[in-house]
Amino acid sequence: MRSLYSCWCQLRRLGLSLDSSGSLSRLGTLRRVVSRLSLPLNVDTLVLVDFNIGKLKSASKVWPNLSFLNPLEVRPCFRERLLLFISLFLSDVPRRALQATGVGVTLRHVVPPGTTVCLWNPYSMFHFGVAEVVGGVEVAIFTPEYSLPRAVKCVRGPEVIRSIYDLDGSIFVPISIEHAFVRDDALLAIYLTKLDVNQGSGSGWAEHRQIRRIENRLIAFGLEMYRRGVRTEFFLHYADRSDEGLSRLPAEARQLVNLGDSLQTLSRRQIGLSGVSTIGFQLTSLGIPQAFALTVAEGERTPFLLWARGQETILDVDSPDDVWMLQLLRCFPEPAQAVFQSPDDG
Repeated sequence: MRSLYSCWCQLRRLGLSLDSSGSLSRLGTLRRVVSRLSLPLNVDTLVLVDFNIGKLKSASKVWPNLSFLNPLEVRPCFRERLLLFISLFLSDVPRRALQATGVGVTLRHVVPPGTTVCLWNPYSMFHFGVAEVVGGVEVAIFTPEYSLPRAVKCVRGPEVIRSIYDLDGSIFVPISIEHAFVRDDALLAIYLTKLDVNQGSGSGWAEHRQIRRIENRLIAFGLEMYRRGVRTEFFLHYADRSDEGLSRLPAEARQLVNLGDSLQTLSRRQIGLSGVSTIGFQLTSLGIPQAFALTVAEGERTPFLLWARGQETILDVDSPDDVWMLQLLRCFPEPAQAVFQSPDDG
């Protein structure tokens, strides 16, 4: 088992490449130092550890009979209190790293032997601290924007995740992706991420990417293709499938929105476009023609970017529409011919 000092050093090295979600403020840290929480602990043999219980519903589809534990709602052990107190005198990254180490210590103290700790899309100092200290965790990955924690014994995700991380088959378990083909239309399907992306100052690389620029480029391309007679539909993130979500789109695009479940309204002759999003990796794993629009922030380095350099299905945000069309025709000749043929050619 790694020493706590080694865990802290590893988290410090990862530093600003990790998100700050789940980290306590200095005031919150001080409150936890003196906390007298005494909530009952109800943990099964599989436990999702996170600060957001909203992830439990999706995670339960990957790990049946899953329980949930937020270690910040558990009384801190003496060693965590000590580490939290010391962290108050450190600068931002070392402070959050020591805090995450302390959370891991309490978790290791309270989780019964034989219990498997599960992490959903680990992306923050909180998640990596848990993995470093507890060790032997299972993770589900749907957006490969962050490195894997060192102490992972099993990775679950869409099949393409295995290629992106170059994972050995002994630790990777592909998940089943529920989907349905309901039509045979030649269709350009554009999948948008959350329209109200909030990029905080403590965000990791994935949140500093120019997400809004990518989404605007996808919308512009879809509208231009529609004007040229291409059957085009926009699909929204589930959180945006409402009147409020629609209002964030240009008026011309609203008439092209399909509010159905993205994976339950598939066409057998579609080409999909997205940014770096979960739906894109799911569609790719299903073998459905899918391309990714991308622009890279200065200094950005993620598992997805390393993989993307060798893929022909990556569309440069700065390239014009006709270049995108030619690239899609080259990558997906048969479906692209059907999608981009003019109405007169049909």
